[in-house]
Amino acid sequence: MFSLRQTCRRRNLSALRFFFIYLPLNLCILLLLPLAACHSFASDFQQYGEMRPVMREGHTEARVSLCSANSAPHAFAVGALAGLEGEVTIANGQVWVTRVVNGKPATTGSSCVEGDNATLLSVGHISRSVQVPLVATADANALENAIHSAAENCNWLDANGPFVFEIKGTAITVKAHVITGECAYAVAGADPLRLEIVSPTQVSVVGIYAQGQAGVLTHHGTSVHMHVIFQRDGATITGHLDEISFLAGAELRLPTE
Repeated sequence: MFSLRQTCRRRNLSALRFFFIYLPLNLCILLLLPLAACHSFASDFQQYGEMRPVMREGHTEARVSLCSANSAPHAFAVGALAGLEGEVTIANGQVWVTRVVNGKPATTGSSCVEGDNATLLSVGHISRSVQVPLVATADANALENAIHSAAENCNWLDANGPFVFEIKGTAITVKAHVITGECAYAVAGADPLRLEIVSPTQVSVVGIYAQGQAGVLTHHGTSVHMHVIFQRDGATITGHLDEISFLAGAELRLPTE
């Protein structure tokens, strides 16, 4: 027979064995679950028009109806209206179009408008997603690096091509613009409507990540094409995102199966 001391010693050893062996193993499994889900990449990316011909060479004809581009559930897209007459952002099936009317932003949405067509549109779907919390980002370059790191951690960068993403969070600064017939990056003297946020504001960012596609899917010098959606005076506005800084706690969503 075991003595009470021996019995207590065995129980202590069992508890220690659980703490140092089984508990860390279970924690490892829990920590690996998001990564395992993350590896299952899903992207049905479609592109209408290319950046250089549209923005620099003037080929701004209609290429796709916004209602057609939004026909499947959970669509996300960024682009420009035919004739470069405004900005187009689709966020989970909600179609937002901002034009400039009498020097002010005028937005339609959340349903598509028959007759609205895009000359440039990058479309994908996020039916299911991996959520990645972001630390504070000082500028758009830092945000692009964060998106790159998240995709790299998921092993998505080598063979999977472009993908859409969404970010929701509190921005403390935003600079964006609404195109008015000419590209602000490509045409000297272009006069887009400039938009700016200088205080904490809830925003949504919809974008695409496309490595090595400058001049095709993105502007030169970047692997992202991003639009922002926010509220001002009770109205929704969307625009091409030029600069942004997020407080910590923003959430990045990436498409997965």
